[in-house]
Amino acid sequence: MALPAATGYRVGPEESVMQTAEILGAARESDPSLASLDVGRWRGQSPESVAADLPRWFGDPDARPHGGETIREFVARIDAVLDEATGGDFLIVAPPVAQAMLCESAERYFAVDVRPASVLTVHRR
Repeated sequence: MALPAATGYRVGPEESVMQTAEILGAARESDPSLASLDVGRWRGQSPESVAADLPRWFGDPDARPHGGETIREFVARIDAVLDEATGGDFLIVAPPVAQAMLCESAERYFAVDVRPASVLTVHRR
């Protein structure tokens, strides 16, 4: 797959994202502002082990049952990245970051479905 023409490439810090960038020939230093959602103490846990907290987290973009970022904070962080991006930037990111880029609001974050290996064009909302 050839990358679209870009003025710059920005790559999320997750290992899988960095590996994807390398495969695409766009390996660059990682950009911590493009990190995926911080799920705090849930990191590495199975959905079954945190099941009691999931309804609240899915239903309230300000909930923080895991101690990490709220969905609202995460979407705002990614919106700030998009605000500073230039028209020719190409971002290589994890699916949760792409969801944040595409959602209409924090309340709609979980309604967005992003397929792996997608190439998406994001215009500021």
